[in-house]
Amino acid sequence: MGDKGYISGDLQHVLFTPYKGRNLTPQQAEYNVALQEFRVVVEHSFGHLKQWGCLAGEWRSSLEKLDVVFVVCVCITNMKTKRV
Repeated sequence: MGDKGYISGDLQHVLFTPYKGRNLTPQQAEYNVALQEFRVVVEHSFGHLKQWGCLAGEWRSSLEKLDVVFVVCVCITNMKTKRV
């Protein structure tokens, strides 16, 4: 998913990006609203993950460990969230 900064970029063909312009069809406008709502959920999820110091700043370990650490942080965050 990408925001307006990616609309005309090289990654446009692999990202979900909003339609731009003022004369959007009703379907395009509805798509933009749905995409924005989904983007808010993603942004909040990243906000929750930043509670973990290892994900809040620059990664200082080997990249081979990043995927495992990320998955562990996601799982613990999900367990913590479901308790509340």
